[in-house]
Amino acid sequence: MTKEEKIDFIIKNKFLFIIRTEDFDGAMKCFDALVEAGAKVIEFTSTIPNYEKAIKEAKEKVKGEEILVGAGTVLNKELALKAMEGNPDFVVNPTQNFEILEVIPKEKVVFMGGFTPSEIIRNYYAGVDFVKVFPASVLGPKFIKALKFGPLPFVKMLASGGMELGIIEEFIKAGADVIGLGSEVAKVDLIMEGNFSKIKELAKSYLSLLP
Repeated sequence: MTKEEKIDFIIKNKFLFIIRTEDFDGAMKCFDALVEAGAKVIEFTSTIPNYEKAIKEAKEKVKGEEILVGAGTVLNKELALKAMEGNPDFVVNPTQNFEILEVIPKEKVVFMGGFTPSEIIRNYYAGVDFVKVFPASVLGPKFIKALKFGPLPFVKMLASGGMELGIIEEFIKAGADVIGLGSEVAKVDLIMEGNFSKIKELAKSYLSLLP
């Protein structure tokens, strides 16, 4: 896929599933469960030991399939360079650090955090592809709607943080282009217990909301 095709693919599939754990093997099994559930966009955070290896192995597992694998919690240049070793399809920084753009190839899709209209538009002008509004549940869907149906309809937004099942449709109607799902699905306790069937079940409950 080209970068533009990846952006369209991410928007079409709506959900970005986030795996955050300190257990490498658990992260890989969680990835398998999410893929089995039907997830198409999955992120490994830098909290995972050797997360660049996790990204690389995950991409090899789904080679030939339309599934995007990305790097998350890429807070600085060092983590960005490490992530590139795994050749992720996309990179996510929940904060705002434009220095990482210096080491991320232009063909990678980039998400960067923004919590205020000023931060959000600064990301857009810096060439960021998606703005990660985090934690979105604190601001609420009305905040997204005020921007998307107001002065910033051209900014692509990922709503993440506290995205419980009952509020997803509100955020989608408010104009959120993508919904980030982390501990709502890939719960650390379930990963530690090895209860990947429950993770699969939770993922399916969100995916069932898609048309």
